[in-house]
Amino acid sequence: MIEATEMEEVNIGNVRITALPFFGEHADLDIRSKMAWLVNIGPHSMIFAADSCNIEPRLYEHIHQEVGDVDALFLGMECAGAPLTWLYGPLLTTPMERTMDESRRLSGSNFEQGRSIAELFRCKEVYVYAMGQEPWLNYITSIKYTSDSLPIVESDKLLKWGHEQGSQLKTIWGKRDPDRAGATGRGGRTIRESLHGVKRQQRFVLDREDNQCRSVLSSRVGG
Repeated sequence: MIEATEMEEVNIGNVRITALPFFGEHADLDIRSKMAWLVNIGPHSMIFAADSCNIEPRLYEHIHQEVGDVDALFLGMECAGAPLTWLYGPLLTTPMERTMDESRRLSGSNFEQGRSIAELFRCKEVYVYAMGQEPWLNYITSIKYTSDSLPIVESDKLLKWGHEQGSQLKTIWGKRDPDRAGATGRGGRTIRESLHGVKRQQRFVLDREDNQCRSVLSSRVGG
């Protein structure tokens, strides 16, 4: 396990992972254990922002100055999050008034906040994910969306805006591979090809480590 602080980079082969500041799902508390992630794979770049809430646009302006434009943004839009005590209640030493509890929620970005991030980083693709819509998650989150649910309404606005801009925006349900089959980056490879290259590299590393472990065990048993 590698611990990364804000703006710290971890390099593995042609993959660079940068930890980005995370605002959102923290109910306005000073929570430092959450991060968003910028992943550079060869010529491609992707931000996995989970339920980041764009409560301070200047933060992302500073980040953009450091990392530049990004090909794809993965953003959760659960913008009607649970109240503070739903998650952090057991850590509080004094009871909290209901009005204050309801005003400090574990929310992600709404349409305006999500659009601001996508525009700032000039993202060619935006994927709305981590919404908890998959039925097998109902047992954990108890989330049951309807067409009138605020997160669905706001994410639909973002999808509509993206289509009007000519960008590729999709909602990820369960599993989806990036669809840029024909678009290439500076290295002439698509996002899908880059991701498959990373998977092959991971399998190679795991196989190599497995063989090393087998060799060590064999030598110890033999000795």
